[in-house]
Amino acid sequence: MLVSTYRLRKGKIKEKYSLPHPACRQPLDGSQTRDNIMNDESAEATQIGALAKQLNITTRTIRYYEEIGLMGTIERREGATRSYSRDDVLRLKFILKMKSLGISLKEIQELSDIFDINDQDFATITPKLIEILDHHITRLDEKMVSLSSLRQDIVEYRQRIMNLLNEGGA
Repeated sequence: MLVSTYRLRKGKIKEKYSLPHPACRQPLDGSQTRDNIMNDESAEATQIGALAKQLNITTRTIRYYEEIGLMGTIERREGATRSYSRDDVLRLKFILKMKSLGISLKEIQELSDIFDINDQDFATITPKLIEILDHHITRLDEKMVSLSSLRQDIVEYRQRIMNLLNEGGA
């Protein structure tokens, strides 16, 4: 029987994989088994349709993020149905937040790679995230200066047209 197991480090779930292992049925503290823990966690799992509806995105978007490697490994249930854990949902929300801030999928992929390579430790992506955000702030500042200049040009041009109309009509 294949069961989902987790490698724990510093109290955090670090890696999911399926493994037929007899140790999965051995008590952890005398009262719980790893099977019970997995069943409790899977009860909180969300299927792709419900997740898409909850986040107001399409299932195709979620599948695409999986295909390009942004979502990491997603647990599959019987019948190959995708099952998203709380961590998967948080990761997807992070991706969507980054997209809403104008961060490219390539930059999000860099963050995702750093995150996965370093046992999903958020401290490892923070410097890169700050660098990316700083770069975007600089680009926004440049755009704002450019837009302000464009606005001034439009206001001046409008004023010249109004002056010509007033001189011609007087």
